[in-house]
Amino acid sequence: LACVWIVVYVEPPHIQRTPESTLPIPREVETRLAAGQTTEGMENVKDESGRTFCVRCLVWRPSGGVESKEDTIFWRRRAKRQTAHHCRYCQRCVI
Repeated sequence: LACVWIVVYVEPPHIQRTPESTLPIPREVETRLAAGQTTEGMENVKDESGRTFCVRCLVWRPSGGVESKEDTIFWRRRAKRQTAHHCRYCQRCVI
C-alpha cells in the first residue's frame, strides 16, 4: 500500500525543459518535425559527449548519470548515482 501511495503522490525529479536541455535539436529529429511527422518509432540520439536526446520528451539527458540526493523512495535521503531515463509511468525523463 505504501508503494502505491509513493507512485501516486510523490513526483519524481525530472529534467526541466530549458534552452540548455532542449537545444540543439538533432538533425534527424528536426527533419521529421519540420515535415509534420512524429518521432514515434525513432531511436534516441547520442552525441559525441555521450548525452542522449529523448525523442519522446525532446530533451537532452546527461551522460553517465547524475548525483542526486533524492531517492525514488522519499524517506531514504542519501547521495547516489542515478541515470536519467524516460519513465513509462509519468511519461517524462526523470533522474
